[in-house]
Amino acid sequence: MRLLTLLADDKLVGPTSSEDMKALMARAGRFFVSTVPPIRPPGGQFVATHGKVGIGSLQTLQTALSEGILVSDTVRGRSFAVVYQNVIQDGLTQRQALVPVATLIEAALNAF
Repeated sequence: MRLLTLLADDKLVGPTSSEDMKALMARAGRFFVSTVPPIRPPGGQFVATHGKVGIGSLQTLQTALSEGILVSDTVRGRSFAVVYQNVIQDGLTQRQALVPVATLIEAALNAF
């Protein structure tokens, strides 16, 4: 979480390096929208602007989803760093596995 926060604040390595990394992460920031149908349709209150997507196997051979995302609150003008780890896909589609995560993230962000 700290790594993502420092990157968002341009303090991880320096402004130029942080901007370069954020440019790469902006390509993955559309991950939630890439599920069919989208978990959160475009134009909503919370927009994932940058992301680091991880899809891999655990030692149990289950597929796990992990991600770090920078989220913009379009209504209140706030920014958030969000990290989740080891969401077990377990035969579910990515959308089925991620809807509960997205719902939890949205509830947490609304609480601020």
